[in-house]
Amino acid sequence: FRPVVSLASASVRQVLKNFGPVVLGRGVVQFSAWVDTAFASLISNRALSSLLYAQTLYLIPVSLFGMAVSAAELPEMARATAEGEAQAHSKLRSRIDSGSRRIAFWVVPSAVALFFLGDLVSGALLQTGRFGASDSRYLWYLLMGAAVGLVASTVGRLYASAFYALKDPKTPLRYAIVRVSLGTVKAWFLALWLPERLGLPRELGAAFLTLSSGLVAWVESTLLRRKLRSIVGPVGLPSGLLPRLYGAAVVGGLVALAVKQGLTGLLGPMPGVGAEWGGTLLVPPRLHPVLGLLATAVPFGVVYFAISAALGVPEAGAVFRKVGRKLGLVR
Repeated sequence: FRPVVSLASASVRQVLKNFGPVVLGRGVVQFSAWVDTAFASLISNRALSSLLYAQTLYLIPVSLFGMAVSAAELPEMARATAEGEAQAHSKLRSRIDSGSRRIAFWVVPSAVALFFLGDLVSGALLQTGRFGASDSRYLWYLLMGAAVGLVASTVGRLYASAFYALKDPKTPLRYAIVRVSLGTVKAWFLALWLPERLGLPRELGAAFLTLSSGLVAWVESTLLRRKLRSIVGPVGLPSGLLPRLYGAAVVGGLVALAVKQGLTGLLGPMPGVGAEWGGTLLVPPRLHPVLGLLATAVPFGVVYFAISAALGVPEAGAVFRKVGRKLGLVR
């Protein structure tokens, strides 16, 4: 083996040609987060620091499920496009559909958990030192906004990978530019202009920042899916799947909230929340945040998996079978 610096290979030239568009298109989530950070710095120090915490939390499912599944599916999708066009498109649709189902199955409960239990999530991970219960409460509102676009952000990464497999990195880049441009305008309107007109506290503009990012993520995901459908045919999540997943997750979230309020009534409210940011509503219990999260997350997960399995979601049945085999209940 002798390393050679040469552009004679067509594959090398293609990699160099696609490198810039792929990097920019892949980095849209991070770049969008940077734009939000710039706007948050115009609101207050608390909004800026809380937004950085929120980005750390909501990018976990994006990376863990969206980017991971997209990266795993890319070689298979690229291998499928090497065959005849009709067969390639059929295999590509199959890979996209299975990948998007896996992503949605795990990201939907992640988003609903952030929406319903965001104060317990942030408290379990961050509540120590000068980061108190009121800060967890404030961060919860930012996580609510982020939860709106979590599914779109993750599924959108898979759609972008399909374009890379088709050797078309410029389409995801164009839609990424649309997302960032539209997101910048919406962030200014929702975060800096709207709260003052509605008589809301200025710091709540940070929650509108994450909401704006979630909304434009749906725009980008819709544009990518529509373009893919014009090339390879119907792709993406089957109709009816998201309502079933969200329905199961919302029921699980309501059960978790009931457990949370039951613990609060039994043990008393968490000290330090106060009346700021609506702290008198859905107060967490006087319990270590990690224990509080476990006490609510476990019933949330059990209910979600049980209901989604009862509604015929194959991924939920696969999870129950795998757990059953681990416990020796299923062969």
